[in-house]
Amino acid sequence: MRLATVNDDTPILRRAARVLLIDDQERVLLLRANVGAGDVWITPGGALKPGESAEQAALRELREETGIENAELSPCVWTRTPVFS
Repeated sequence: MRLATVNDDTPILRRAARVLLIDDQERVLLLRANVGAGDVWITPGGALKPGESAEQAALRELREETGIENAELSPCVWTRTPVFS
């Protein structure tokens, strides 16, 4: 989940799911994204669509961002609720 704010500083909940994709050599797939202030490395994933579970969103985002369609998800390994201003 990610909290964002609108102009009046009211928090907006943005639910998201990300994937730690690890291959048989224990390498993790990271994507480089430009966030305006520079590049950052992120895992595949993104916001949940209405009515979508975290697992469904993770698989959809993985497919959209990498073309990988046959991934099997493990149980969730981490959650957090960051607040951005």
